[in-house]
Amino acid sequence: MINQYDIEIADHLKMKDLDEILSEYIVYYRIYQRVLFLRMLRQNFSIKDATHLLNVTERTGKNWLKKYNELGFDGLIPNFGGGRPSLLKNDQLEEIKEIVGNKDANYTIKDVRKLIFDKYGIKYSYKQAWVICREKLKLNYGKPSPESPDRSPTRKEDLKKTKKH
Repeated sequence: MINQYDIEIADHLKMKDLDEILSEYIVYYRIYQRVLFLRMLRQNFSIKDATHLLNVTERTGKNWLKKYNELGFDGLIPNFGGGRPSLLKNDQLEEIKEIVGNKDANYTIKDVRKLIFDKYGIKYSYKQAWVICREKLKLNYGKPSPESPDRSPTRKEDLKKTKKH
């Protein structure tokens, strides 16, 4: 792959690997950002200036400072709650994967939404159904292209006959 500077990028890491590394180190980056914020305050930057330089809101900076004042360094460590728990249980996800992942099945995201609603009574947005299919269940899909009625059913064989050797 060539970028705008015409320098080739080595293929040491796949995109999946890069994403995993980013997710692993994001906590360290956020701690670094908060420590840097405190350092700026110690250097007599205003909260407004420090947050502006770090591209966060003043409210965020005040929250960081409040947490630091209450808990010390531990207050700088992000406390992610893990997000909202899934409405679908693991066995339900596996059942959906079996149904949708069948090679003979031809489900769209809309169909998966309907399946989940009909089977479990859970109504998901299109985006969340997409996340379930693509990210949680690791399902791939391709968009079907319409076939022209004028196409010859033996088009592959016809092509082979016309190929020049």
